[in-house]
Amino acid sequence: MNLGDILIQASSNHPQEYALLSGQRKWTFAEVHAAARSLAERIRETAQRSPGTPPSTERVALLVPNCPAFSVAYFATLLASRVVVPINPLLSDNEIRSILLDCRPDLMIFHDRFEERLPSFQDLDFLSFDRVTDLEAFPLEGLKEPTLDPEKPLPAGFDDTAVVLYTSGSTGDPKGVELTHQNLLSNAMRVSRDKFSTANQRQVLGPGQVSLAALPLSHAFGQTNLQNGTWYSGGAIAYCDRFDAEAVVEQFCTDAITFFAGVPTMYVDLIEAGRRRGPIRTKLRFCVCGGAALAPGMKAEFREIFGVPIQESYGLTETSPMISCQRVNETDKSGCVGRAIEGMELRIVDDRGRPLSAGLEGEIEVRGENVFKGYLGQEELNREAFVDGWFKTGDVGYLDHENELWIVDRKKEMIKRGGYPVYPREIERVILQAEGIVEVVVLGVPDNRFGEQIKALVNLRHGEVPIDPGKAVARIRKLCQKKLAAYKQPAIIEVVKSLPRGSTGKLDRRQLKETHSSQTMEDVS
Repeated sequence: MNLGDILIQASSNHPQEYALLSGQRKWTFAEVHAAARSLAERIRETAQRSPGTPPSTERVALLVPNCPAFSVAYFATLLASRVVVPINPLLSDNEIRSILLDCRPDLMIFHDRFEERLPSFQDLDFLSFDRVTDLEAFPLEGLKEPTLDPEKPLPAGFDDTAVVLYTSGSTGDPKGVELTHQNLLSNAMRVSRDKFSTANQRQVLGPGQVSLAALPLSHAFGQTNLQNGTWYSGGAIAYCDRFDAEAVVEQFCTDAITFFAGVPTMYVDLIEAGRRRGPIRTKLRFCVCGGAALAPGMKAEFREIFGVPIQESYGLTETSPMISCQRVNETDKSGCVGRAIEGMELRIVDDRGRPLSAGLEGEIEVRGENVFKGYLGQEELNREAFVDGWFKTGDVGYLDHENELWIVDRKKEMIKRGGYPVYPREIERVILQAEGIVEVVVLGVPDNRFGEQIKALVNLRHGEVPIDPGKAVARIRKLCQKKLAAYKQPAIIEVVKSLPRGSTGKLDRRQLKETHSSQTMEDVS
């Protein structure tokens, strides 16, 4: 198999099962497969610009939001034996242009909603364009009759690049992550067959299951979980273009959603929307959280309202993305991201690369079938990223005595205060325990005496009764004094109305650092 076979197999095994839901419209796998094959014909006609170029090396960029047209264009590109380069529409034109110049796709498939943005890219002489619309206006009966043999194996190889995903750039310039057919297929299979199963019960994302694509499908988290993993065994996809908690709670009911995946801020908003709405009856069965730590107590609140546990998980774009996940029946440990998935090896090493035993913190290294082949055109970076076949994640964590993983922080986020290493995430975990805290980000800011000083930016819960910022800061200081060493306690605590986010919904630490790095202790005093 290669990645495009997900749709071929679903169409063969479940032709009359629904694959896509959008408003009042629904399409079966047979209909979606026909649409994808027709679009694949157009891609084959327009994408190849250099005679003799192997099709499996040609790239097709997708500038399409979360909607049925995204999934059709994604799999059409694979059926045409081309490489998919999904681009998040939330990026600026300059950011998109940088990606196009880096990967030089032959074709951009764009949604008609973004036609006004094309002048920013039309001077790129290597690029041609093809327009798609929402499938509500996509006349399946009027599509070009495909000549592609639906049963013929696709020519791309298991180890060939299937998708190039660009990292969010929160720690530097975006890099193109080359994911192979094997990488993405193996992770899709783990989502579909293993993620929600227990030792005693097999629970597959198959027919009857409906995933809500609220995370951007241009990013690995949403793409693998809510699209590829859902279709792998014949589940259906419903779409959410822009996340709005009230609308999502309504969609849980109207589309009979059974699987939702999101980042912590989504769950915060869903809890508040759920409390405002009152008693809710949904068909939700599975909920997964990634991207950052959940505040203590949030799992219990969510389960009280929606009746579903939240499985915390860990992954990276470079790992397709899932590395580890809590079992669906073992979600009690808040802040724990579970055990490594099958097919993935994980270890914790010290600064000299020596494996560490349980309970000791070090860098997380992984290897396995879902680890990427490398960064596009970045040979030196690729040499640095791997050691003896192990990928250096750049994250710091530890394994407990049950072999479950706990994330401490990004190695690059470490603050050095007076020579002492301080990990922001450790402080953030403590602050999140204070009453009324929704989110917190801890940064290092320049300090003439200590080199770096610790600053905490705090977002308070929005409820019917406003929380007094001064009292909240006092509670945070008291909690930090009780639970943290003196050198780890924030010198600056600032209450903010909101925190900036990147295009994937995660907190944008780079923007925060740029904004707040000029503030020193002298400024505060």
